[in-house]
Amino acid sequence: MRSTIDQVSSYTVSSIKTNVQSVIDAVGAYSNYTTYLYKDQISIEVDGEIYGAYSPDGNPLGGGAGYHDIYTTGDYIVTTADELYAAAAVATSGQVIFVPDDVIIELGNAKEKTLTSLYLRDGVILASNRGSVREDESISPGGIIRTCAITNKALIYLSANNVRITGIVIQGPDPA
Repeated sequence: MRSTIDQVSSYTVSSIKTNVQSVIDAVGAYSNYTTYLYKDQISIEVDGEIYGAYSPDGNPLGGGAGYHDIYTTGDYIVTTADELYAAAAVATSGQVIFVPDDVIIELGNAKEKTLTSLYLRDGVILASNRGSVREDESISPGGIIRTCAITNKALIYLSANNVRITGIVIQGPDPA
């Protein structure tokens, strides 16, 4: 998985745009429309209602070049599960718990089939820098929070309102 993320992180903004457009074109062609009228758009407005993905504040969807709300640090910078749990226990509204982009935090134990869920309190922001453009024009894959344990527990509980999770990769188990 990390090798795939490293490969993706070397893509430039331009190559990602080209690949996304190719997928949009393929979907339009597959749908048997003679002319795919809106192939250059990912949203459309009909009678004042917007359908599809759009950005109300002008930030590019998914981050990257031109996105203005990417976190690059936080009030708590965590690299282990213990640090993450400790930060979540004390973070207050408006504070940022930041996972650096080269970090994978495992919250479960696959052998014992256990998971210690993360609880985020009111107004806490859990962030990484996924989508930020580096100086070499590669794109950050963001930090990862995951579990390999197959369980019916939630990986993350939002124990209050106004919690924000941004720029971070969240992975569940793959039972295959």
